[in-house]
Amino acid sequence: MRSDRIAYLFILPNYAIYLAFIFAPALAVVYLGFTDYSFVAAPRLIGLQNYFRLAADRIFIRAVVNTILYWIITVGVSMAIGLALAVLLNKPRRGVAFFRGTFYLPNVLSLVAVALMWLWIYDPARGVLTTLCFALGLPASDWLFDPRLALYLVMVPGVWTMLGFNMVIYLAGLQTISPDYYEVAKIEGASAVEQFRWITLPLLRPITFFIFVMSSIRSFQVFDQIYIMTRGGPLNTTTTIAFEIYQNGFQYYKMGYASSMSVVLLLIVGALTLVNFAYGREGSEGV
Repeated sequence: MRSDRIAYLFILPNYAIYLAFIFAPALAVVYLGFTDYSFVAAPRLIGLQNYFRLAADRIFIRAVVNTILYWIITVGVSMAIGLALAVLLNKPRRGVAFFRGTFYLPNVLSLVAVALMWLWIYDPARGVLTTLCFALGLPASDWLFDPRLALYLVMVPGVWTMLGFNMVIYLAGLQTISPDYYEVAKIEGASAVEQFRWITLPLLRPITFFIFVMSSIRSFQVFDQIYIMTRGGPLNTTTTIAFEIYQNGFQYYKMGYASSMSVVLLLIVGALTLVNFAYGREGSEGV
């Protein structure tokens, strides 16, 4: 400690910011989850009543199911497409840099702008998708107003914005793999599919772990596109945990109840991260 005083002084501002703006508010949210609190009156401790309410709240249970479904599909599809694009764009070909930038571009766009763009695409009257269906002689739909389609249509911009990030990270991982592995495999008569199965995928396991955790956290926190595109409708078919936290906290002023939802979301993401951290660490041992 004495020999590193200067170093600790340099990192002290970062720790102070973290404690003041992240750690302390997180502890406050955990506390408020055990209270009946609105902006009008002071918090009143009520124990586990908020969590018992959550267990019987059909809208919140629907939000949990929607969030998990959104997570499974968007993360799985974006990772699969991102890996496929990374493999295709890993070779030095003409125009590769252009396509890499094109696929990565949605990741740097504002989620609000992306949601507005897809909202216009899904416009049942004059949207691009409706116009295309009419031009091809296909039946159109109400799109986001259809309870059977709304959640899956909201997933499309989610996948679109995530796959560019996944592609770049996978591309970086592919470029760290030594070509010697593939040369030996070719000499042994391994096909391209076998090389991908037994060389590429195992060596990319730590990268896959990182992408999975980051994409999962992003999926569980989905809010912007839900708020702009559907407001949780129709019939709560697109509502998510993050959107319900916003609704109860800043629309209905049930801050204690919203805080308990935040704690549930924290526990889900934390448990998922710990499980996948163990899996990722296990996979990196053999690399």
